[in-house]
Amino acid sequence: MNCQRCAGLMIGEEVQVVSGRFQGWRCVQCGLWLDQTIVRNRVETPPAATAIHDAPEPGMHFRRSARSKRAANGT
Repeated sequence: MNCQRCAGLMIGEEVQVVSGRFQGWRCVQCGLWLDQTIVRNRVETPPAATAIHDAPEPGMHFRRSARSKRAANGT
């Protein structure tokens, strides 16, 4: 199975958290996680509403503010 976001390899994975166990698919390249609930919500929700919450596409770069550049450089 290929990732919808980056076309990378999706592997089956089971995650155990306090609220229970979840089975789904995770992309080994970009980390996209899909399970039955996520897929169902994406099908039922109009695309315009989900575009706001999608992660940035691979290769997108964001400008850093001068303050964050100074923090990264330790000055």
